[in-house]
Amino acid sequence: SYPIAVEELAGWRRQIVPVNEGPVQIDNDLFHGQLLLLHRPPNGQSWRFQDAFAGKKRLMELQLQGRFKHASCRFVFGGQIAEAMKLGLLARSLCRVLLGMMHRILGAGLEWSFGDEAQGGYIF
Repeated sequence: SYPIAVEELAGWRRQIVPVNEGPVQIDNDLFHGQLLLLHRPPNGQSWRFQDAFAGKKRLMELQLQGRFKHASCRFVFGGQIAEAMKLGLLARSLCRVLLGMMHRILGAGLEWSFGDEAQGGYIF
């Protein structure tokens, strides 16, 4: 297990998870488990997880394994990119249909945007 580095800068506290090192233990009031963040190194360098990425275009993988300590705990997961998503008409339409269906199933628990000039795309 590798430690999560914590640093404070200008009043902000952030946690830094080591990449490609191994799983990080997480244990707090709500959750106990492990987090593994993998990111393909640049220039095709060899690395210990290259077999998991062989033949794939993906650059990153996030694995989370563990247990919630309370059944009533709410889990929120999302992601954001820096720029607006560049989708063609067909892809954008298909995404809207699928996200709309998920929104109807989940209710108010799903938010998304493809982004614009002011803000990148996100899903939560």
